[in-house]
This record gives sequence, structure tokens and C-alpha cells, in this order.
Amino acid sequence: MNKRFAVLILLLLLSISIFASDGFDLIFEETIPTDEKTTTASFDFRGKLLVGVETFVETSDVLKSEMNPISDLELSIYFKSSSIDGNVDISLNPLKTDQVEYKDIIKELSLSYYIPRGKIEAGYFIHRWGVVDTARVVDILNADDLRSGLHIDPLELKISEPMILAKLFFDSTNVELLYKPIFTPLQVAMSGKWITLPDTSGYLNILPNATYTTPQITTLEYGSFGTRFAFPLGNIETALSFYHGYYERPAYLYTIVSAGPVYDVSDIETIYTKMNIVGTEVNYIKDAFTFAIEGAFYISEDTDGTNPNLYNSKFVYTGSISYLIPTSTSYITASYLGTSILRYQEGVLNDIDTMSSNQQDNTIILGIHIPLLKEKLLIESGLTYQISTQGYAILSKIDYTIDDDITLSLKGNIYGTFDENINSLYNMWSQNDSLTFSLAYQF
Repeated sequence: MNKRFAVLILLLLLSISIFASDGFDLIFEETIPTDEKTTTASFDFRGKLLVGVETFVETSDVLKSEMNPISDLELSIYFKSSSIDGNVDISLNPLKTDQVEYKDIIKELSLSYYIPRGKIEAGYFIHRWGVVDTARVVDILNADDLRSGLHIDPLELKISEPMILAKLFFDSTNVELLYKPIFTPLQVAMSGKWITLPDTSGYLNILPNATYTTPQITTLEYGSFGTRFAFPLGNIETALSFYHGYYERPAYLYTIVSAGPVYDVSDIETIYTKMNIVGTEVNYIKDAFTFAIEGAFYISEDTDGTNPNLYNSKFVYTGSISYLIPTSTSYITASYLGTSILRYQEGVLNDIDTMSSNQQDNTIILGIHIPLLKEKLLIESGLTYQISTQGYAILSKIDYTIDDDITLSLKGNIYGTFDENINSLYNMWSQNDSLTFSLAYQF
């Protein structure tokens, strides 16, 4: 007997865990330069060559730890003139996939044209919204790439996408208008060490001749647009934003051709949920403290929550406190991240929200940034703890600048959980603790 039965296996736990990992990855964001107009034309070329080794530590027997060489060559070309800026960034790291896509190599390819009181930027790049040091819940324009785990640098997670951006400045306020012609979903590993799919062999049997159907997400039908209005309220920086597009996390619709307890699957269809996202941002600086708050309301196309194959509407909110240590550039930061899903159906196993997350989720994020030896030595570390799953991630990095253009780096990542009976992304990656040593030359 044929029947349609929605079962989510991909991203089974990511709806709650990815928000937490995003928060940690955004702790140590580099300062984004302000938009400036230059009066003379110039070219600039920069590059970075990195070599090293990554070790996945086998705690039971260190001698059996897996070691892999790593390397990367980054090249950047910049062009500036009185009215046009250009930027090309490419990364030639060895790719482990059989199929190489342009987004795996090109990190940015854009042109900016300056107009009175603003500029228009078009091409392939990353653009971010938000003010919180950690988990930016309004940072929704570029999807994340989790195919190699988590990273401290947010640019190593974000996927560059084609878009057109107009920025207009009016005294103390500014307006952004953005259009993305195609849709890029979340990128995850389907197999291997960083797989994000739980074991479904106990209840799903994918038939050898199963048909896979995916939507054509590179059509104008999947285009999206957004706007952001930033303005001050006294000493408080505020912003309001709106975005219309598709939720980056997919769902799978399965056709079941035989009854359980193990279901035979003949057809698999990938679907995405259309969303309207309304966001707000607040940032306030008082002496050595910085207070920031963000909130986002995801309005699903399934507003009444009756379609089990579509994500429900939800509230996502975050707040952070950062403290700049006096007479230094060191700082510590702490934040709280929460999610509340509307019309949640507890116990309905074929509902995508029920299968992928809890109705309420809470995450705590801590981080430190300590430059020493006149900033030749940089120590960064952070902890993400997901309360609902008791899962955690600790990411740390030590950089030592030998010379102006040579840097030694040591990175350590730890994933785990305090309750192995609770499924989570951190639990699935608990065997992926690693140490990475690298040497980078910038030219």
C-alpha cells in the first residue's frame, strides 16, 4: 500500500544544535571595515600560503590517532578607483569531494559602484546583519557550511552567494536593500567523519532503485530579497530588518511502500520552507561593557502549523554582554540564545519540527580573546553549551607571529555531551576531537 509519510533524517538535531554552533563560531569576528570612497585608482594583490597537519585524537590509544596533512593557498586582488571598487578572493585548498563547485573555490567576486550617499555592490560575496558578539539570529543572508565541522572564524563557515546590495546613508541612519537571485541551502556532510545524519537503519530501508527528487533552487522562483534600516536612539544603536526567502534547512518527504517496523522507501523528495523573517537589533556601549540584543520572528508559509513537511513559525532571540579589560585589548563575552517554536506538536513523530528540535531550546556561550607580547601572541577560546541536549563544543586557538608575514598556529577542538543517551550534533561528533598545527606565510 502506497502512502506518503514525512520523516526527517537530515538535520534531525541541527535546528537546535546549529544555532548553538553558529553562536560559538561568531565569537571572534574580525572588524568589518567601513565603506570608504577613494579618489585614486589602485590595484593591490595579497596572498597566504598555509601548510600543516590535523590530528584527530584517539583518546583510548593516542598512537592510533588519525593524522592528515592540510594546505591552503589564498589569493586576493583588490581594485579601487573614484567610483568603483573590485574584489576577488579565491582559495585553492585540496578538496575532498569528487564534484567541485564554484563556491568551494571562489570566496568573493564583486564590484561596488559608489553613488551619492551610498553604493551598489553586486557579485558573489558574504554580507552580514546583526550586532551580537556571538549568535547573530538576524544573520540569515548567507547559509552555513558544516562539511568540515565548526570553526572560530565565521568566514570559514559562511557560504558566499550571488547577490545585489544597495546601501544608502542619510546622516546618522542607513538603509540596505538586498536581492539574491538564487537560493543556497545549508551544506552538510552526507557521510564520513562530519556526517549529520543519525542512523535510520532501524526504521528506514532505502530501496536500491529509490527515486530522488530535488527542486531547481537556481531559478528565479527561489530568489529572495530583504531590507535593513539602522538608526540611533540616543546612545543606543538600533536596526530593523525584513527578509523574504527560503529556510536554509531542508526537509525530506518519503514514499513508504511497506509497513513497519522497518519501512521500505521508494521515493525521496527534498522540500524547502518559504519564510518571512522580521528582525530587530539593539547595541549599547557603556564604559568597558557592551550590551547587545537581537530577535527574529520566522513567519512560515505554513502559518497554522498543519503541514508536517514544513517548518513552523518561531521566535529566536539572543543577548550578550562583553567586557573589555582596562588598559588592554583583551575581552570576555557571554551570551544566551533561545528558540521557541510555535504550534509545536509534541509526540507527532512525522512532523519536521518535532523530529528536528525541542519546542524550547536554550544555549549558553562563553568566550575570551587575549592578545599578549604586544599582540604577537593571540589566545582565543570559547565554550558552547546546549542546555536541552547537554552537548558542548570547546574551540581554542593560539597564534604566534614569528615575523610580520609568518604565523604559527595551534588549534584544538573538543566535542562532547554530558548525557550520551540524548542525541545531538555534539554527541555525533564526540569522536572528532582534534589538534591542528599550521604555519602560514602572508605575501
